Amino acid sequence: MKHLTIALTLALAANAADAKNSLLYRLDINTVSATSYEVVQRPGGGISGIWCAAADHAIKTLGIDRGRIYVERALGPSLTSPGKKGVVFSTRPVPAEASGSSSVRSAGANLRVGHAIQFCRDKTATDR
Repeated sequence: MKHLTIALTLALAANAADAKNSLLYRLDINTVSATSYEVVQRPGGGISGIWCAAADHAIKTLGIDRGRIYVERALGPSLTSPGKKGVVFSTRPVPAEASGSSSVRSAGANLRVGHAIQFCRDKTATDR
């Protein structure tokens, strides 16, 4: 148990150092694995911001501007930021509880990157 606690602590510390920020919504994005990353929700934040941050990260950091991003782990307690909520996204298909949906409450929900990035453009348009 002691080794598991140490390993988890080190993993969380590494992710904190690796945290990236989606500037438009100011959401933290933390690497979970080679194909997965977590978008950490801000208090009062909605799904538009989460999808925007996920798409922005896929395009700018991972170089994926086509294809789909998938909800690997639905909105719930954050894996990388204790005390917060987050959604883990994957660039690879995951078993679906939902599909082609903008919900972040079901694993398997997914959107094309080009569709998800529109949530960022919606935010930009309303801020003018």
